[in-house]
Amino acid sequence: MKNEKLRRRRGFTLIELIIVMFIMAIAAGLVGIFIHGGSGKFELKTFTKNMSTTLRHARSRAIAEKKVYSFIMLEDKRAYGLYAGLPHSEDIEEAVTVAYETIPEPLQVMTDSREDYFRINFYPRGNSSGGKIRITNQKGEGFLILINKITGSVKVKKNQNSK
Repeated sequence: MKNEKLRRRRGFTLIELIIVMFIMAIAAGLVGIFIHGGSGKFELKTFTKNMSTTLRHARSRAIAEKKVYSFIMLEDKRAYGLYAGLPHSEDIEEAVTVAYETIPEPLQVMTDSREDYFRINFYPRGNSSGGKIRITNQKGEGFLILINKITGSVKVKKNQNSK
């Protein structure tokens, strides 16, 4: 009799194991949905933060080193770069490349430029040539990066068209 009580207490019943496995399967499925569903937002936020940091870095270096820094986005290559000593020249090959990054495939980057490239110069006094950069993902969510002409300051705002 004592052995029967010990035998019953040692393990779980099959029903208990099935219930636990069912709960774990539901939890794993929900985690997968949340991770996959949020990945577009994460990539959008990360890319926007990197680009705005590069713009702020350009302004800081222009002031500290007393030289012009140019942020140039090449739409045909889906990339942007930060270049030193390129005040008016169009030949990027002549300039010193400070940073270069490609634009991730699911993201769209739009500017108010009508040319194949978009350029913002940051000058030694802290001012810039100014501009707007709109970044969106496939869901239509996005951010707007505003570069002030007078102060050269960089601000990131959530796009009004975002959900």
